[in-house]
Amino acid sequence: MNDDEFNRNRGKRQDNIIYVRATPDEKTKIQNQASASSLSASRFLVQAALEEKRPVTEEERREREKLLYLFHRARLHLEQLLSNTRAMRLTGVNEEMEKHLEETAYLLAALSDVLRKRL
Repeated sequence: MNDDEFNRNRGKRQDNIIYVRATPDEKTKIQNQASASSLSASRFLVQAALEEKRPVTEEERREREKLLYLFHRARLHLEQLLSNTRAMRLTGVNEEMEKHLEETAYLLAALSDVLRKRL
């Protein structure tokens, strides 16, 4: 490659081609899974290889988002319950219950954070 070709290609995306041999059935399965993940077959294979797992489908992504939403709601309800328990402590409610609620709220918050990062 001479200097003119190098300068023209600088900053442009350089695609490297990898050829993959697959049976017709394997090709169909790859294309179907790629389509379900809203990816091209080649991008699907690259992501699957680099992430060491199959990219999630749109359905799986929606299910994860729904679970995250439900965990978030549970966390909010638990925090409200904890707030009410603290207010009731002034009237002599058992402090052990408050400790259990605090621990559960902490665990739900940590789980929500992990799920959010995995989406």
